[in-house]
Amino acid sequence: FCAVCFVDVAQSADFIGQAAISIRDSIKFCHQGYDPRLPITQLKWGEVEKAACTHAVTSAVSFLGFATSFIAAAASDCARTLNVRGYCAADVSSFVAS
Repeated sequence: FCAVCFVDVAQSADFIGQAAISIRDSIKFCHQGYDPRLPITQLKWGEVEKAACTHAVTSAVSFLGFATSFIAAAASDCARTLNVRGYCAADVSSFVAS
């Protein structure tokens, strides 16, 4: 159990780092030409800008979901007893992140 626990913790840290990078990217790509005082229709994005913003945001959400999954798995794998709720949370989080 110790090795699986270590892998879960390492994977969750990795996904948190990737989520942080995606959040930074979403700020960079989705903020171009945006003025919060004007309606959203003011944006004059092309297909490339829309795709970059969409990819960054969905990646951030996915990475946070996978981090949640590995944190729940670590809570189960690092415990000295069977934690069915933790495994259930890990499975649901992984499904949602996919």
